[in-house]
Amino acid sequence: MQINYEKLGYQKKAVESVIDTLSGHDSTMDKIIVDPEILDESVKKTLLANNGKYPDDTYLSPFPQFNIEMETGTGKTMVYLQTIVALHKQFGENKFIIVVPSRAIKSGVADSLDKLKDYLSDIYNTDKYHYFVYDSKQISNLQDFEGSSFEIMLMTVQAFNKGTNVINQEYSEGFFGGRPLDQITNSNPIVIVDEPQSVDGAIAGKRAISSLNPKVVLRYSATHKDVQYPLLYEFGPVQAYKEHMVKHIETLGTDVDTDGNIPVVELKEQPKNKDNKLRAKVIAYKAVNGDFDKKVITLSINDSLAKKTKNPRYNALGLVAEINVLESFVEFENGYRAVIGSLEGEREIWVTSQMQAMIRDHLDRELRMQSQGIKVLSLVFLDEVKNYRIYTEEGSKSGRYAKLFEQLYTEILHSNPKYQVLNDYNVPVSEVHDGYFAKDKVTKKKPEMYRDSKGDSVKDESAYNAIMADKEGLLTQYVPGRPETDTKSAKLRFIFTHSALKEGWDNPNVFQILTITTPKNDLTRRQKIGRGLRIPVNQEGERVYNDDQNVVTIYANETFEQFAAGLGPRIKSVQVK
Repeated sequence: MQINYEKLGYQKKAVESVIDTLSGHDSTMDKIIVDPEILDESVKKTLLANNGKYPDDTYLSPFPQFNIEMETGTGKTMVYLQTIVALHKQFGENKFIIVVPSRAIKSGVADSLDKLKDYLSDIYNTDKYHYFVYDSKQISNLQDFEGSSFEIMLMTVQAFNKGTNVINQEYSEGFFGGRPLDQITNSNPIVIVDEPQSVDGAIAGKRAISSLNPKVVLRYSATHKDVQYPLLYEFGPVQAYKEHMVKHIETLGTDVDTDGNIPVVELKEQPKNKDNKLRAKVIAYKAVNGDFDKKVITLSINDSLAKKTKNPRYNALGLVAEINVLESFVEFENGYRAVIGSLEGEREIWVTSQMQAMIRDHLDRELRMQSQGIKVLSLVFLDEVKNYRIYTEEGSKSGRYAKLFEQLYTEILHSNPKYQVLNDYNVPVSEVHDGYFAKDKVTKKKPEMYRDSKGDSVKDESAYNAIMADKEGLLTQYVPGRPETDTKSAKLRFIFTHSALKEGWDNPNVFQILTITTPKNDLTRRQKIGRGLRIPVNQEGERVYNDDQNVVTIYANETFEQFAAGLGPRIKSVQVK
């Protein structure tokens, strides 16, 4: 199948807000306004038309910067690529740099650049751009950037935000005896910043963007943090909801223990009495660089696990009330006892319950949507890769969650004869699910091996590239008797990943998202939910607008209240059920 691109009014308005601002609201203008006073008046006119708030004129120095807000799932990449082509046609601008915060987003944008080139050239009736992904091992590509051709370069901020980066090194020969970066600065490019809160949220990022010598910087995000720049256009969660451009969100929260939340803390080993002071080592989730990682924490009587881990989710436990050496437990003020293996037992109950619900909901949605030509997908975020796929010298084999999925899927599929009408009813269970993980390169001494990651390592690109290559295939329904649908991608309906797919990839037909990972920061939560917010497409590649069925279900390992609070007030007030 092939996805059909739809001309959407709000995307057109987002493009026009930039063009109008930079032209002084003069459609005959063929050069970008560079005079600060004239540009500032144009900005005020744009903000007045869009009910925006004027900050002050500091955004003009050292180069003009503007924010454009696009809610997750509404086509942010499409909007800024259209804007690039519109800027080229209107003003003859030829040099553009897209800066992204991670390899995941880089892979997604590269895929869009490739697939949208002909489409954008046609709808704007202009020449096609040439694009390349910056690679420090192919630095000579930069020598063509200064010419007169229509060029787009895509790069991560990590590629040029340090003095040790190849692009910032001085060369005595080649590159005219200077830095490779000079090829960029001399062209005075227009810079597009994708997710600026992650790209230049710190001083190093801001310096890096400045080093490109940009003519103008356009910043695109759903969650802007630097609000000192004029917001030329806003299509936030409220607008997206009212215009039916994203799915609704519903959540099935955990309810395993009496507090309605899984206690993510367990005793590592038997407590010890050393120097007449009781101490116990527990496994808990500690705040590390804006995320929460599993760490070993040493506790004494009256210690606060919340303070030691800087993790507010432990506040409900209270202080350590008792450490028992003989019976091997740590008890907190709220009565919860951490024992060896306690986390695993309760987690297994929760995972089984949530996975059952996800599979049943998935199959029921297929019953409703199969005749509409909508393929239903489910996405599972794992806590550890080994729980899905185990590496051995003989190769990989199924981990416990892969085995659990196959068991539950088989049981539920055959629990009710109504599922016999599904196209995939007779597809072997081993073919309906697969995992996308960071992968080590295969060598003579080291076979293929998958690993946990944070979603931004070089190894993660193996997962990104695999899932991007399957993008259209994943949307294709398997139909018995039709050979063209008898493919691995068409039969695949349940996707397992660790962190590799939390950003940079989304699929409009994801309707269920199960997060086995422990709750982390609110940005991570929004990133994962964002994988399923797009409006679904049918087998003709056309969006299907239906509020009654366009709902993404989140199976969260936290209570509904915690889940909704983590999304932020603007989203939960309009989208969460």
